[in-house]
Amino acid sequence: MNRNFPILKWQTKVQPIIARLIILKICLCYSFVSLAGEPLGTQASLADRYARATESFQKQIHAFAKQCLIDQETTLADRIKRFFPERTTASLFYFLPSDDYLTPSQTENEKLFIELRRKHAQVLMQLAQEAATAGQVGLAIPLLYEALYFDGNLIEAREILGQKKIEGRWVSEHAAERLTRGLVWDDQFGWISKDHLERYQEDERFFRGRWISSREDARRHQEIRNGWKVETDHYEITTNVSIEAGVDLAQKLEAFYSVWSQLFAGYYLSKKSAVKQFSRTHIQAKDKKKHKIYYFRNRSDYDQSLAKIQPGIAGKTLGVYLENIKTAYFFAPNAESDEEKELSQITIWHEATHQLFAERIPTRKVSGLKNNFWFVEGIACFLETLQREDQGWRLGGVRAGRLPTARIRVERDHFYIPFAEVVGYGANEMLRNPQYRTLYTQAAGQAAFLMTAKNGIFRPAAIEYLRAIYRGRGKRDTLSNLTTKSFTALDQEYRDFLLGISGESTVE
Repeated sequence: MNRNFPILKWQTKVQPIIARLIILKICLCYSFVSLAGEPLGTQASLADRYARATESFQKQIHAFAKQCLIDQETTLADRIKRFFPERTTASLFYFLPSDDYLTPSQTENEKLFIELRRKHAQVLMQLAQEAATAGQVGLAIPLLYEALYFDGNLIEAREILGQKKIEGRWVSEHAAERLTRGLVWDDQFGWISKDHLERYQEDERFFRGRWISSREDARRHQEIRNGWKVETDHYEITTNVSIEAGVDLAQKLEAFYSVWSQLFAGYYLSKKSAVKQFSRTHIQAKDKKKHKIYYFRNRSDYDQSLAKIQPGIAGKTLGVYLENIKTAYFFAPNAESDEEKELSQITIWHEATHQLFAERIPTRKVSGLKNNFWFVEGIACFLETLQREDQGWRLGGVRAGRLPTARIRVERDHFYIPFAEVVGYGANEMLRNPQYRTLYTQAAGQAAFLMTAKNGIFRPAAIEYLRAIYRGRGKRDTLSNLTTKSFTALDQEYRDFLLGISGESTVE
């Protein structure tokens, strides 16, 4: 009997549909089987379950990408392949919430991709909930944001973050209040009356009840005391650069705030508060205080203003956070110089780090620290490495920031101050040391080690160490006690970390 039957027309149409249904069924089974029967675990077990769930989902969508190629949906297949960020050594990644929910799916495969993501988001949400209940705050908050990367319309996660849905879009409470007052957010002009936007786009400005040209508006704001004011959820920026420059800086700082809030959730959020936040039974009091920033049009303006506030600082900084008046100061780089623009961005991340650590919880002034000051600067140097990628934000990496130089200092120059000694450095000992630049480089390397080595095994202790430092409770043995490692052991593990990442770049 001839078994080589001809393929019928109905088979060519139905087979891709059957394949899609099989993929969806597998995903639904995985979503619940992967978590079934597992009790609330420690951070290690939760992290392991997360890793297994992520690996399983990656395999499924990669298989789905192949099906999309068969269906000749090459654009979607390429999008699926790039859906996960690249895994790199000695780096951390933080996801951006997706806004895909604002765009209707066009094809059956697009709908299935959204459904697969939605189911995985539910898995991540469950893990986040368990992490919060178990007191693993530093795991719970990033999982919340990652769940929103997979499903930007995940109601539970949005509400935990205090967001509201206005006209189909999820926004913060701050944004919701302004939208209800008839304002709109514009990426050039910030919050502006809906009725004014068109005239602003035509180069007019509304000033003290009347319309003037943008040139006249610039003239009236050329002094910082009369500068433009830009407000966002968490920042208040005064600038004499331009309204557009102020808005651009504000948006960068808000993104930074989001990443910092995920990474250092254990610093500012107690276990009890996290449980209440995840149960959505606790409505936090609105904090009207915003982090204050002054952004100058050039270095001259910057130096002149700072000289009046803190004599002797002029010409010595590219940006600064003054903890006594809780304000950060920056100036616009030369638009023609890529090097200046890069240095300016690094400086903004560095000083914004100091500002958030000093202002998110009640703290003591770190300028008066008698010990442990190295980590105040080291962690700010680590945050300098922040880079935007398609899926979110990356921190660190073997070639990022000062880590390559830190490796050279140890391996080639044999420069290294042991942990037992460096923890005894206060602000004066470090800042006035003739080798302070090299000390900063070492601090950056040691901070990267504590935050990323061995899949972040020391990260919870490092964050608790920061909390102790900023609360004025840090002692010479605090780091050793929190990591349960002797300083000698930490020295060796740091060296092993540097040797281990030497020449590495990407995890295959």
